[in-house]
Amino acid sequence: GTVKGQNARGELFRAVARRIVRRALAKALNKGPAGGAWGRKRVRPAPVSGNLLKLLVYSNSLYYVSAADLAAAFDLPEWYIRLLIQYRYLRLENMGQAVPYVSTDDFGGLCFYGLGPQTIFTDHNVYWLGWGRNPAMGTVDGGAPAPQLGQTFRSAVEFEEDNVAATAVFSDPEGDFWLWDVLVAGSPAAGSRQLEFSLGGVAPSGSDDSLTLILKGISDTRHHARVSLNGMTLAECIWSGATQTAVSAPLPHALLGATNMLQIEAILDDGVPYSVFGLDSFTIAYERSSRAAAGILEGNSDGRRVVTVEGFATEGLVVLDISQPEQPRLVENVAVAEMGGKYAASFRTPGGDIRFAAGEYQSLPTPVITIAQSNNFLTADHQVDYVAISSAFLADAAKRLAAFHQARGLRTMAVTVDEIYDVFNFGVPDPSAIRRFLDYAYTYWSSPPRYVVLVGKGSYDYRDRMGFGQNHVPVRLVSTPEGLFASDVWYADVVGDDGVPEMAIGRIPAVSGAEVDAYIAKLASYESAAGTWTNRVLVTADNADEGGNFEDDSDAIARWIGPEYEVVKVYLRDYDLASARALLLDELATGARVMTFLGHAGLDRLTQEGLLLATDADRLANSGRLPVLIAITCVAGRFEIPGNDCLAEVLVMDADGGFIAAWAPSGLSLHHSARLLADEFLAAVYARGVRDLGAAVQAAVEGMADRTRNGYLLYLYNLIGDPALMMR
Repeated sequence: GTVKGQNARGELFRAVARRIVRRALAKALNKGPAGGAWGRKRVRPAPVSGNLLKLLVYSNSLYYVSAADLAAAFDLPEWYIRLLIQYRYLRLENMGQAVPYVSTDDFGGLCFYGLGPQTIFTDHNVYWLGWGRNPAMGTVDGGAPAPQLGQTFRSAVEFEEDNVAATAVFSDPEGDFWLWDVLVAGSPAAGSRQLEFSLGGVAPSGSDDSLTLILKGISDTRHHARVSLNGMTLAECIWSGATQTAVSAPLPHALLGATNMLQIEAILDDGVPYSVFGLDSFTIAYERSSRAAAGILEGNSDGRRVVTVEGFATEGLVVLDISQPEQPRLVENVAVAEMGGKYAASFRTPGGDIRFAAGEYQSLPTPVITIAQSNNFLTADHQVDYVAISSAFLADAAKRLAAFHQARGLRTMAVTVDEIYDVFNFGVPDPSAIRRFLDYAYTYWSSPPRYVVLVGKGSYDYRDRMGFGQNHVPVRLVSTPEGLFASDVWYADVVGDDGVPEMAIGRIPAVSGAEVDAYIAKLASYESAAGTWTNRVLVTADNADEGGNFEDDSDAIARWIGPEYEVVKVYLRDYDLASARALLLDELATGARVMTFLGHAGLDRLTQEGLLLATDADRLANSGRLPVLIAITCVAGRFEIPGNDCLAEVLVMDADGGFIAAWAPSGLSLHHSARLLADEFLAAVYARGVRDLGAAVQAAVEGMADRTRNGYLLYLYNLIGDPALMMR
C-alpha cells in the first residue's frame, strides 16, 4: 500500500508538472487577444452578445431580407428598422469581415450577395447582422444603354452528389472525400451509370461547349472509362491507381437539351484483373440565353460593352457586379424597359469580362434568420474541471451529466457546438472550432479543464447526406497511411500537434437524452458498486499470426498486474470458438475491473471468428460489475460511420451491462506499436495506482509517444465513455 501510495503521489506530481509546462508552451504559441493576434490560429475568437442575428445562406446568390422580418427578429418597430437601413446602421458581417448591402427605395429591406458553404463541414454559410455602421457598397455606372436583345453568354454548371464516403482513398481531412457513385468494370450491375440532368436557358445556337468529368481511382489497377451524352460517345480515358483524373471533351451544342442523359461505362481491359473507380462530379460549359429564370440570373459579360438580361416579371430590380463576390458593386443607372409583358435590364460594362447578378427584389431568396445566444467563453476567470460539449438537442442531457459530476466535487460547464461555432468560427460549423475553444480554455482560463466529454454520436456525414441525423458532435478525421479515420484526441491535442492530449477526452455516443440518462445511471451504479470483481483482470487474445504474437504480448503486458489481483486469461488458441465465447461471457458476468484484448477485430467483433460480438449485449448480465475495455486492435472503435454502431459503442451504451468505457481504435492499427498503449496503461493503473481513467489514458499515450515512430496511432485510439471515471 505504501509503495503504491508513493507511486500515485509521484504520478500526480508528474501530471501537474506536465500541465504547467504545456500551458506555458500553449501561451508561447498563441499571442492571444492581448497581443492583438490569435497566434497560429486562422480564426480569432469573437464575443457574441444577444443583439445579433445569424442569417443562414445555402448557395451563392442574391438575398433579400425585409424590414418586417428583421423587426420581428429584433423585436423592434418596423419603422425603426427602416431608419437603421436608411442610414446603414445595421452592420452585416461574414467571417469577421464587413459585407456591403443595398436597400430598396423605400428602405423596406436590404439586399446582399451571399456566398454558400465554403467547406465540407456544413451546408450553409453564416452572415451576422447587428448594430453598427456598415460600409457603403461600391458603385459602377450602368450608363442606361438601349437594350440589345437575344444575347447569350458562356455558362459552366457543375453537377455533384455526395453519396459514397470514400475515406479509404483520400488523405485530406478538410478535403472533399465524397463520391457521387462507384463503378466496377465488368459488373453487369455496377459497370455503368446513367445520370439524368437538366440545363436552364440553353441557347438556340452556340460553339465551344464542353464536358468535364472528375473521376477517382479506387483500386490500385488500370482503369478505362467511356463517356457518352445523349447517346453520343464523347471521350475515353485510361489511367492507373487510386489517383484522380479529369476527362474533358468538346460537346456539339446541338446535342444539348433541357433534359440530358450522361452515361459512364467502366471497361475491363485485357490483362487487368479488376478495376474500381468513382465519379466525383461533372461540369457542362455551354452557351446560355441571357434570360432570367424565376426572377434571377447570374452570368458573364463575355467582353460585351452592353449587357441585357431579359425575362423579368417586375421592374423592381437590382444588379450587382460580383466579379469580386466578397465586395460586390451596385450597378447604377440600369435601363429597365418593358417588352411584351416582361422587363429587360440593360447596363454598360467597363469592358473585359465581368460577372453579374441581376434579380427582382420580390423573387430573391430569404436567408434563414436565427437569434444568436450570448456567452462568456472569453473571460479568463473560468475555473472548470469538466466540460461537456453537446448539440442543442442534447443540451439538457449534457447539463444533467455535468450536474452528476458537480455533485462529485468537480467544477463543470456544459456548452453546445453552436455556441462554440459562434465564438470560434463566426457561427460556421467546423470541427476546428471545437479545438480552438479547448485551446483557448486550456491556455487562458484561470483553471483550465482536466476532462472533456463529447455528448452525442458523431460522424463524418457533416451535411447529413445519408439522412441519419445523428451528427450531434462532429468528428474530426485524421490522415493515416490507410485513409481517413476519426480522432477525438485531435480536439484535445492543443499543444505540439503530437497526438498527446492536454485534457482527457472521451465521447458518450448517445442519440437521445434518454440514452445519456441511461449512461449517467450506469456511471452512478458503477461508482457505488463493490465486490471482489474489482480485483479481477481479464486478459484476452487472438491467435498469433503475421499481424503479431498476441498471446505472448498479452503475457508481457500482464506483468504489471500484482499478485493481489486475479488474472483470468482467455486466449482463442486454447479453446474452440464456442468454448472460448462461453468462457469469456461467463467471466464478464462475474465481473472485472479491466479487460484487455490484443488481436484482430471488425466493426462488430473481437477476432475475425467472433470471440466477442456487439450482439452479445443481449446476453451480457454484468450490470454493476463493468470492466474498462482496452482493445489493441483495428476498427472496433470506429464510431464515425453514419448509421452504424461499432462494438465499443454498443457495449458501452448498453444500459444493462457491457463495459463502463472502451479505449479502442477508429482505424487500422499496427500491433507492434499499439501494444505499447496497453503496456503503458496497465503500468499506470497497476504499478502507479492511477484510478482516474482519463489520466491513465493520457499517461499511456504520453508513454507510447516516447517509444514509437508511428505517432499517427496516438490519434486513432479514442475513449468511448466518460474520461472523469474513477475506476473501481
